[in-house]
Amino acid sequence: MISFHTADIDAAAIFIELYRIAASPILIAIPLFTFAGFILANGKTPERLARLSQALLGRIPGGIPLVVLGCLCLFYRIHRGIWGDHHRLGWTTLPPHAQGNVPKRFFFRPNDTLRQPWPSISSLPLILYALMAHVSVDQLFLAGIVPGLLMIFILSLYRIKKSRTFKINTHPFNKDEALCAIGEARWGIPLPIIILVGIYSGIFTVTEAAAITVFYVVVIAIWVNKDLHPIRNIPRLMRNSMVLVDTILIILGTAMGFTNYLIDEQIPMKILDIMKQHIDNKVTFLILLNIFLLVVGCIVDIFSAIIVVVPLVISIAQS
Repeated sequence: MISFHTADIDAAAIFIELYRIAASPILIAIPLFTFAGFILANGKTPERLARLSQALLGRIPGGIPLVVLGCLCLFYRIHRGIWGDHHRLGWTTLPPHAQGNVPKRFFFRPNDTLRQPWPSISSLPLILYALMAHVSVDQLFLAGIVPGLLMIFILSLYRIKKSRTFKINTHPFNKDEALCAIGEARWGIPLPIIILVGIYSGIFTVTEAAAITVFYVVVIAIWVNKDLHPIRNIPRLMRNSMVLVDTILIILGTAMGFTNYLIDEQIPMKILDIMKQHIDNKVTFLILLNIFLLVVGCIVDIFSAIIVVVPLVISIAQS
């Protein structure tokens, strides 16, 4: 607002942008995915999938840490707000006899590291980026698969190596246990498959996928698995999830206002003029861009960063 005042721009631009971004059709996916994530987090779906992964991967060196990694990947793919459960999930899947030998940072720090690359195959940040850069969300989902899986592969290798250091015992594969775990998790397993296949094949859009996800998880949580009560639980989860969404929208609106100020003051053009004097190839630009984004990621949350940085970077990158 101080910037607007000094530039003789009406501060109402902030609220105009807040309304514009809230009225965008593609943004409907954010509250829908968020609500679905709250339903999953408050049901017993994480525990069922953890048991399934443990039954299938327990015999692999580092299998239990990989269980945690896999569950976090799956749920962060659907909703970033579910992340608060990653400490509980990581520690409770570790056998009691090994908890005294394994530092908690072994589970927590790699999990926190995963928060950075996983939005490359996640929903909400990509939706917002598509909104700002005016590109196809479906194409962004496809573009993010390789870098996201690469980071997961690196973290998996790290966990396998460290599991041997901490002497975390493996568990022999048990067919009956695996079948029982599959039976318990049978309704949760198809969800990410439905979303991914539907979006990548073009059967439905990201917004439609979010609506389908909500419908699916509500039906499964209330009437199939009976994890939640429609009167006691669902209204509370709606309220809590929308409080989180409101916070995101406020951040997005003010960040969009600041972006408008930067554009009105022709900051992108001034940066471009400076860069043209010192950068003459793509590789140098990409290296500096990664360093710049690393600094931005240390200061600003991902939503604000996308709103503020993308309009600046897009014009420079195209040039």
